[in-house]
Formats: sequence, C-alpha cells, structure tokens
Amino acid sequence: MQTITFHDKALAHLNRFRHIRQDIEYGAPFEITQDGIAVSLGITRSHASIILKRMAEKGEVEWGESTVKKSNSSKKRKVYFLTEIGKGVYDQMKENMASDGIAVDELKMVLNQAAYDDIKRVAGEKMDMIGMMCVIRFSILKKDVDTNQPLIGFSRTGEAFVVGRIKDSILSGCSDEEFRRWHSVAADWCIDHDLPMSERLYHLVQSNRDREAELIIASNRYQLIDTCGKDLLMTVNELAMRRDDADILNIAVRMALDLDDLQTARRLSERLIGLDVHLGRTALSELSLKEKRLDEALDLARGNYLGDVDSGIVLGRCLLESDLLEEASDCFGRTMESMLREGCIFRMDELMMYEARTEMRLHNTARAQDLISTAMSITKNDRRRAVLTELGQMISLRSKDCVLLQ
Repeated sequence: MQTITFHDKALAHLNRFRHIRQDIEYGAPFEITQDGIAVSLGITRSHASIILKRMAEKGEVEWGESTVKKSNSSKKRKVYFLTEIGKGVYDQMKENMASDGIAVDELKMVLNQAAYDDIKRVAGEKMDMIGMMCVIRFSILKKDVDTNQPLIGFSRTGEAFVVGRIKDSILSGCSDEEFRRWHSVAADWCIDHDLPMSERLYHLVQSNRDREAELIIASNRYQLIDTCGKDLLMTVNELAMRRDDADILNIAVRMALDLDDLQTARRLSERLIGLDVHLGRTALSELSLKEKRLDEALDLARGNYLGDVDSGIVLGRCLLESDLLEEASDCFGRTMESMLREGCIFRMDELMMYEARTEMRLHNTARAQDLISTAMSITKNDRRRAVLTELGQMISLRSKDCVLLQ
C-alpha cells in the first residue's frame, strides 16, 4: 500500500483549483501562492518551495503572476497551477490509490488540515490578533487589522476574517493557555471597540478573568437579567457553577427561570441552596411552579416567605395558581410595599403583571387595566412586554363584552 507523500498532497491541493484560468492576473486565491500551499500542506515555506521546484522540473506545475484575492496589496505574487501532465498524474494517482484500498478522502485530508506550527510561523507577532479573530463573535473591520497579513481575508463589505479552514486548524491546534489568552485579548478588544457587555463577559469568562466578570454582572444585574438570551445565560452559568458566590448564582438562576431553561435552573438552584438556603428555596419554589408541581411549590413558598420581593412574588404566584385570589392579592400588595420601601423597582413590571391577572379573576377590570398600563410603561424585558401586550388585549376584549351585555 502506497504512502501519501507531500508531493501527493500538493497534487491534491492544486487539483482543487484546476478550474481557475492559468492566465489569471487579478484575484487569485491565497491557497495557490507558495505561502498558501505551505499552510495547506502543513509544511514550511522553504519545504513548499522545494516540492514546487521538483514538480515544475517534471512538468507537473507551472506558474503565473496575479494579485491575491481579498489582499490589501495590489502587488502581484507568483501563483501555481497543475499542467495537463500534472492533472494526469493526479488522476492516475487516484486510480492507484483506489486499487490499493486507500480511500480518496485520505488524499483529500489536505483540504481540512494545516499545521498549527506553520500557521504560527506565517502569522508571526500577529498570532494573538489572528487567534483573537478566531474566538470573537462580532465582525471586525478591515481598518482595524493588519491588511498585509496573508491569513486574513476581507469581504466586499469591509469586514476582516480568518479563512475557515485555517481558523479550524488554529482552534484545534492551540494550547489551553493560548486559547485563554486570545479570549483575554478579545475581552479588551470589546472595550476598545464598543462591543456589547455580553460579548465582553463571554470572553472574560473564557479567559478565566472571573473577578472582572463578577464585578460586571453584580453591577449590571438588572440590565443583564432583563435582556438575557441563551448565550448570555450560558456565560453566566459557566461562571456561577465554578464560583462559590451566592449573588452570582442567584442572578444566573433568575436568568434561567426567565428563559424557562428549567434544567439549568435546577442545577443552579441546588448549588445555590448550599450557599444561601433562603435564596435557594425561593428559586426552587418558582422552579416547582414552572414544572406544574403546584402543591410542592406552594408549601415551599409559604415556608420560605420572609417578606422580600423574590419570595413574595413566587408566593403570590403560587396563591394565584391555587385559586386563593384574595390571599394572592394581599401578598402582591405587601410585596409592592416592600419594594417601594427598599427603593428598588426591579421586577415591579412582573409583579404588576401577576397582580393584574389576579384582579382580572376578581373581576376588577379597571384595576387590572391600570396595572397593565403601568407595567408596560416601565418594563425593559421584551419577553414580558409581549405577555403584557397579550394580557392587555384580553382585558380590553372582556371590557367590550361587559359593555355589550349591559
């Protein structure tokens, strides 16, 4: 059985570009330059030069000169193509491999591999920038990067990117230390380029800059909970599960409950209860309510109620779902008073939403309408706004029905 040599890989690599005209002068792909061939084969530039020279001597390749696609330089570079002889050698090699029982996919492994060490050599001192571009999740503008770096491509809309195949090789070949360092560079890039707080948090957590992440979460808890999405929850969850911080855990569990990610909420709640029994039981009572285990939720909420906002809201919800409407109304009223005394209106929109539902069932339509209107004016949570809108429409329909009946 024959061994796949670098010569074979070079044939396979250049065969991918056999459709390109050999007289091309503008916009040739980077992969058919000497640097591109070296990176694709996972060898040094000098090794690629030796292979290409030998192939040229055999008549298997020829070269021309062209500008390189997505390069900022207008200078033409030498680009390589298979000759008709080279194409024939490649086709014959495929047949020989097939008869020897070697899958053609093994020959094509060059399409998805590049030696990480060689990529680092090409990147040089820009490796951290290249690595950062591989981990950041937002677009990077052409004007913000080194436009002469051969591993970076540029789109027509002015965005810079690392070619997908090279990016995959970098991320699979880097060390854990390098990976964390690139995320750290990305975290600082977020500040310098006004990227969202959630993106900076993601990179801080991935780079193990936990203390900075905790400070951001603690000081922006209400904004983060109200605007939380799945990605942000995953970031905060990762931090919360490796830190013994009840405050961060409580923020994470609130996010999970708001997104109805009950599996994550249970895991966080069980960890939280070991650090703060009251906060943990408050979270578990709301989780039980969401899981439709009403009796368990109500018993837990009653036994855990301390007059604070979070335990007050969940107790009121349990009473509402248990058709104990007068008790629910009273609980929501006391919770509202507690909220106003503390001077913190976070979750007031949520409290008013559930109180409005209670008032609707008590047939206090005008009171329910006022609560919905006020909640709509203060909410910053898009998911809650949608629920409030639907609830408001329901109240309006009931009001119209009452007028018609009169």
